[in-house]
Amino acid sequence: MKKHYQLMIMLIMLLSTIASAQSKKVLIKSRLAPNTNYVTQVDNLTNITMDIDASDDVKKSLASAGMSMPMAMKTEQRMEMNTLVSEADAQGNRKVEVQFTKNEVASSVGDKKLDMPPFGLAKIFYTVNKDEQAQIDSMAGDKLTNEVIESMKNMVMKAYVKFPDYPIGLGDKFEDKMPMNIPVKGFDAAVVLVSRFKVVAVTDTEVKLDVKQTMEMSMTSQEKKADVKMEGDGKGVAVYNIAMDHLTNYDVKLDMDMVFKMEGMNLTMKGDIISKAVSAKK
Repeated sequence: MKKHYQLMIMLIMLLSTIASAQSKKVLIKSRLAPNTNYVTQVDNLTNITMDIDASDDVKKSLASAGMSMPMAMKTEQRMEMNTLVSEADAQGNRKVEVQFTKNEVASSVGDKKLDMPPFGLAKIFYTVNKDEQAQIDSMAGDKLTNEVIESMKNMVMKAYVKFPDYPIGLGDKFEDKMPMNIPVKGFDAAVVLVSRFKVVAVTDTEVKLDVKQTMEMSMTSQEKKADVKMEGDGKGVAVYNIAMDHLTNYDVKLDMDMVFKMEGMNLTMKGDIISKAVSAKK
């Protein structure tokens, strides 16, 4: 039973890693202003329905622990962070410190609440050059597993959408492709998230974007004789604040299908992840 419980914890942590038009055109870019503090709140809500194809012994083991199939899983995560940007040097480089001030996760399987491992608070230090290219320098914090570290790094890098280098206006489209590194002990993992944006409104203060996403994930383990495949399609909205040079609102729902094959059992999962982020200058 213990290994099945650990499997559920691993899947939850993985999924937690895994928002009036005018005709003018504007040049938009992700830019961290020197000597500025940004405050960001991220909320992720994951709802999964899981079923299992396994031996009677495995099913009985799960049933004895109160886990009947199909089984509903729910995870709520809230993260809050401050992003402190230094003055720019002569070359336009800025030092950035991201302080995670809150990282709370609550999960349940059916009516049973899960005891999640503690998520430590962390600081990420990185450098941004004049072209807004970011390079992670270091991290500090306690209770940080490799999975948590990479999840936080991915979150920082995800904020840097690759916008077009030319002015865009109503109806224009562009794409951002982001490979993600999500280390899971004993597995080789590959994840690619593709976001497609369409400008639906431009005002003097903001650009509103429709967002469509696709996600593909593959994980294999020779040692564990396991294989994981996940596909997802999502849509939502995002808002770019012209004065801030920054995405200030992001709201996307990703529907997904997942198959987890492991020696002795197959898990099938269907569900969705709703991600919301709000950012502002402090």
